[in-house]
Amino acid sequence: MTLDAEPSIDDSVSLISGDVHLRSVGFNTRLILQGLHWHTNGTAVLHAVPELSAQTTVDVVRAMSTSRAFDQARGIYDETLGGRLLSYTRPEEALDGCSYHIYMHFGSAPSGVQAQALTVSSNCNVLLATPSGQHVSGVSHARYRQKTTRYFRTGLALMLAQAALLFLQMRATTTHAAMSMVSHHTLAMLAVLYTYIFIMHSIACLAFGGIYLIFGFVTIAAYLLSMSLYLKYLICVWKVQSPDAFDALNAAGRRGLLTVYVKFYAVLIPGVYTIYAFIDTRSRLSQWLMAILLTAMYSYWLPQIWLNVRRGVARRLRIDYIVGSSIVHLFLPVYFFACPENIAFIRPTPLIWVLVAYNLSQAAVLVMQRFLGALFFIPAVLRPDVYSYCASLPSVDEESCVGADQQTESMHKCPICLMPVDATSSSESAHAVTPCHHVYHETCLAYWMEIKLECPVCRAALPPRVDG
Repeated sequence: MTLDAEPSIDDSVSLISGDVHLRSVGFNTRLILQGLHWHTNGTAVLHAVPELSAQTTVDVVRAMSTSRAFDQARGIYDETLGGRLLSYTRPEEALDGCSYHIYMHFGSAPSGVQAQALTVSSNCNVLLATPSGQHVSGVSHARYRQKTTRYFRTGLALMLAQAALLFLQMRATTTHAAMSMVSHHTLAMLAVLYTYIFIMHSIACLAFGGIYLIFGFVTIAAYLLSMSLYLKYLICVWKVQSPDAFDALNAAGRRGLLTVYVKFYAVLIPGVYTIYAFIDTRSRLSQWLMAILLTAMYSYWLPQIWLNVRRGVARRLRIDYIVGSSIVHLFLPVYFFACPENIAFIRPTPLIWVLVAYNLSQAAVLVMQRFLGALFFIPAVLRPDVYSYCASLPSVDEESCVGADQQTESMHKCPICLMPVDATSSSESAHAVTPCHHVYHETCLAYWMEIKLECPVCRAALPPRVDG
């Protein structure tokens, strides 16, 4: 319920207008309100009609419950109508059409206002009342304005921090080899998540005015900044991992682009519908759908964990990016589903902490993969086959078909630094052997693979080096 008060010609009475959304099983309607509020005893009498129906001042005056209130309302509204209500007498018949009478008694509360309410519609067969000893509570416009402003400021700061973290992560993975170790599925899920957030805040800004609109647009600008960075990063990573996916000049590229658009809207449209259904109805089904949507969207670290396991490498995501992004992304669900005084008036649920633990556990696994190795939690019998560069030196015939005398001279010379490779060393870590049987210094090949995952000699694709 939203109520606005305006002064009237009687200092003890205020003009009330606003709207209320009534929800119940099989019943969902939004009503437009108009009436009077008496300051002396806290009583309010409101007339309400469905939002698509016409409401007249005469209907509001007729809704007064007593003759004294009727005469007082007639006098107040007569000033607005230029004396056309002075001869109007109180009728005995019921109002025509589907209309509602709302009787309220306001009282003060530590955190705002509270009221007991009775909603009656004799011609619509509706009777709603607050239970005995209970009340509906809310906040004043001034306090709600402060809360909304504080929310937008916090959102702005968090989005700018997220943009800074993402920028640092992008700078840390500028080479082809580095971007090939970043999961484009993780980036795609985050881009969709920010699209949802952008849509929700755009709707909220259009619903508010004044300072809400100012801070709302600033927050949306921050969301757009983060979303555009994620899309740019996603495209760069995807082009490295699938060079033909964005080539519109061939059939495979066109199919790839079409697949990207289909997948994006296949995920976006059901999510937007779920969010709308949850906000509009708050039904049990919409709550379950929202829980499923949040669980799916906050699984964005799982593709990166799986890519680390497949490649045996987990050093491409910065730790500050992993931890900072997880905290920033959890702000919205924690605020709306754990804070009892959130600006959307959503009832808190303890299940939100399950989502928090689920998301932070993914971040913890990523951090541990960086220090303990990508396969630290996989049993040895279940680990995928990975190539080890710490192999024995190849024979003469394996690396080249040149003669043995000539090969002995050049076989153990590193093609990168052109310095000899110590073949007599007992430590296998001093040299590295590629799958194509070329020999390098271990450090030389490590630096090379930071730039490209291909053999410097024959240009064959090289598997990533396993962490640990």
